[in-house]
Amino acid sequence: MTNIWSQAFTITVVGIALVFSTLLLLWGIMAALTRLLRVRAAPHGAKVTALVSPAEESEDHNAKIAAIMVALDLYQTEMRREAAPPVREHRPGSLPSRWVAIGRGRQVEGRELHRRSSGH
Repeated sequence: MTNIWSQAFTITVVGIALVFSTLLLLWGIMAALTRLLRVRAAPHGAKVTALVSPAEESEDHNAKIAAIMVALDLYQTEMRREAAPPVREHRPGSLPSRWVAIGRGRQVEGRELHRRSSGH
């Protein structure tokens, strides 16, 4: 009996040690990577030069924005087509859910039964 308990205790300690040593190793790797890949800011007062002139940048910027807008519109249209098959007659969410419709039907049915039984 003692042998089983000591074996269970040993397995538990080894397992916990492995978990925490792995966590410590991952923490060290992440800390090293953040130090190595840190973006260094330009020194205070340093002059930053542009690769493109402001006029070219403005025209190019507007063209990029227009291209991005067209791409987003095409993407959204395609996603709607995939999400809503052409079989649907109504847009999703425009009609009450089936649960609501069934509940309303039961309420109306209950009132009709009540009226018939009370003679109104």
